[in-house]
Amino acid sequence: MLPSTVPYIVTRARLAMGNSFLTIVSAEIVAAQVRLGSLIWTSRNYERINWVFVGIITLGILGFVFDRVLWIVASRGSCVDTD
Repeated sequence: MLPSTVPYIVTRARLAMGNSFLTIVSAEIVAAQVRLGSLIWTSRNYERINWVFVGIITLGILGFVFDRVLWIVASRGSCVDTD
């Protein structure tokens, strides 16, 4: 039964990773003094739109990279088509 559930587990892990990125950035915006969420929020407050886009694009790239890493690990671990 376990091999048949692996695609569902991988899909849920990929979705959970996206939600965790959202949660981490939201928490950084509220409570952090440094890091990416704080950079976005501070740049927004000082109307530095270019830095806001840098932060958002960085988040997008990080999300994409972590998604691909998880996909590669899952595809090497078994013959699973996760897309």
